[in-house]
Amino acid sequence: MGMDLSHGGHLTHGHPMTLPAKIYNFVRYKMKNPDTGEIDYEDLRRVALEKKPKIILAGFSAYSRNLDYKKFVDIAHEVGAITVADMAHIAGLIAGG
Repeated sequence: MGMDLSHGGHLTHGHPMTLPAKIYNFVRYKMKNPDTGEIDYEDLRRVALEKKPKIILAGFSAYSRNLDYKKFVDIAHEVGAITVADMAHIAGLIAGG
């Protein structure tokens, strides 16, 4: 389960034109309001409860806000999934303090 590309998600997180999307069944979640950039954690939870993903991806290529990683983890635990944090785009900032 990953954020929809049109809402700031990463191409490799399940876009239909990628090879992983041909192998795995990806489910997408979206922002509450693309203008404000807020993730709709309640909708993320609703979709996760409905679809029961094995993995929930947190981390994106075009998302400039802080993530509530605890909410991602809590939702994942609730549905028996694991959380994967894609930090590739912010790793240098984290390592630099």
